Amino acid sequence: DKARYVRAKKALKKAASKVPGYRKQKFRAPKPDKNLSDSDIMLKNLQKFADKEAARLEGKEDVGDDLILGEHMEIQREAIAMLSNVLLEAEENLRMHGSKSKYADAPLKVDHFFALYGLPEELKSYNKVIHECARRGDVDKGLKAFSALKKTSFEPDVFTYTSMILLNRANPGALGIEQALRVWDDMAFEGVLPNVHTYGALIEVLSKGNAVSKVEDFLHEMDKKNITPTPPIAATVLNMYIRRNEIEKMWETYIDFCYKGCLPDEVTYNVLFKACARNKEVERGLALYNDMKVDGMDVSVRTYNTLIYMCSVRQPFYLKGFEIFRELLDSGNRPDAGTLSSLLSCTSVAGDVANAMRVTRQFIHTFKIPLNASHYERIFTTIATSMSLPVVRLDDLSNPDEALALGENRKAKEVSVPEKREERVRFAEAILADMDAHEVQANTRVLNAYLRVFTMAAGPPPEETAPDKKREEHGSQESREAAEELFENLHVSRSLSRDHHTYLYMLEMYCARWGEEDKLQAFMDVMRKAQVDINMMGYLALLKRYERQENYEGILDTLHGMRQRNFRIPKFWIKRGEEIVTEILEAKEKKRLERALDDLKDVEKVSDVF
Repeated sequence: DKARYVRAKKALKKAASKVPGYRKQKFRAPKPDKNLSDSDIMLKNLQKFADKEAARLEGKEDVGDDLILGEHMEIQREAIAMLSNVLLEAEENLRMHGSKSKYADAPLKVDHFFALYGLPEELKSYNKVIHECARRGDVDKGLKAFSALKKTSFEPDVFTYTSMILLNRANPGALGIEQALRVWDDMAFEGVLPNVHTYGALIEVLSKGNAVSKVEDFLHEMDKKNITPTPPIAATVLNMYIRRNEIEKMWETYIDFCYKGCLPDEVTYNVLFKACARNKEVERGLALYNDMKVDGMDVSVRTYNTLIYMCSVRQPFYLKGFEIFRELLDSGNRPDAGTLSSLLSCTSVAGDVANAMRVTRQFIHTFKIPLNASHYERIFTTIATSMSLPVVRLDDLSNPDEALALGENRKAKEVSVPEKREERVRFAEAILADMDAHEVQANTRVLNAYLRVFTMAAGPPPEETAPDKKREEHGSQESREAAEELFENLHVSRSLSRDHHTYLYMLEMYCARWGEEDKLQAFMDVMRKAQVDINMMGYLALLKRYERQENYEGILDTLHGMRQRNFRIPKFWIKRGEEIVTEILEAKEKKRLERALDDLKDVEKVSDVF
């Protein structure tokens, strides 16, 4: 805020210095006034100068040879009017970001601003004020500016109404939609015709409020008026469908936009890559990336980050993320903290601890990017995932000399990836100590990822264990006890609360361990008392446990619970449930026939039955 205050003050001085003759005037410093800010004083000085020059030009004073503004008073007024927009923005910045808090909440006095100059107001100045309020989300000041405009002789135009619609982005949900539609109706009543930007502003507000039907109605209205949507409109609509998880509908809409001549830009491609990541359609996203390169479109760091993250949603493609990272470096772009987060997401899906440490060292020492909580979370997740997968060694993508063991020495040149679970647990402890040493503030997500290292070490599900790698069947008893201790104390010691993932990681551990039914039931009672719902991960852990125990009743009860809560049941478990029901029905039918045969003495009656 201090830097913004200084920049705004310099901008105001620069704008004032552009008024001819202003710099040659000497003003007596005004008396201290607690109600005046620096901008008020400067604006008052400008007004004094304007009044003085106006008097000279009207002949009330001897003009002399130092006439600066010209022969006509209109030139002087135009000179200051031309600066009105710049001065207004500078004044508002000073009020919003002033070093003194008493100026921060000062009301926007639009009419006072124009009266201060003694000039006729300009409609474009009002439009700029309303648009700036819409950009900042300041609804009250935007409404005051619009109210001041209505009191003048100016009639609001399409730009005014577009800014007023955008102003309602800050209003929550239904209120924002209602106010935006009211502005739309007022515009129609006044006979102002909307343009493509007005439609875009309204669609943005409606999509934020999840009003899908109204968005589709206005898109249809644009078709009737032969108004081609712009790429920002396309990105807004596609994002709306992604939030609703209607991916197929999103692709249909995207094809429709292309057919109408709305070709995608980089922002639209980013939205499409996000949809591919959401639906795990990595091949489709890579094909779009190739189209993007064929079109010669520049790819920014943000797009590269989205692409790398997209490759992390499916394990077979995680190395493709590293290839895209090399393309980022070859393009001359500089990676940022989001790039490292995306790369660590790739390593976490494959449990590739070696490459996680390599890229971490590269970003710390080569790109001078410090680690944040998100990076540590993904490192812990990588270690946890590696508990149930074979050890991933440094391959052709990595140089063993570039690997880094975070912990005691960040500049260590070599690291041997631990193979045993207990060693990996110690490795995670060293990384947590490194995070504390560098004063990185932990959050609940980071602590949950750290806890999962212990829960996975206590007994990963056999289905996730590679068949060619022998693992202990029951996991580590010490890791289970350590996980239980962390569950009780870790979050509390750092003044953080547990979330549902904290409970579900513990539930996953209990479900993965053979036996210990009493501990599982006791922990589920703890979850009920804490009012923690079981999500998809918890249900799958229960299904795997019941399947190993051949507890068919438990499987059917779990599937029934998932159906009651509208969970999307995986196809494998739908088929397994159908098989179990078929087996039960066949067994019941067999027993019924056996009982019937025992009761029938006559062979002819038996044949009649069949």
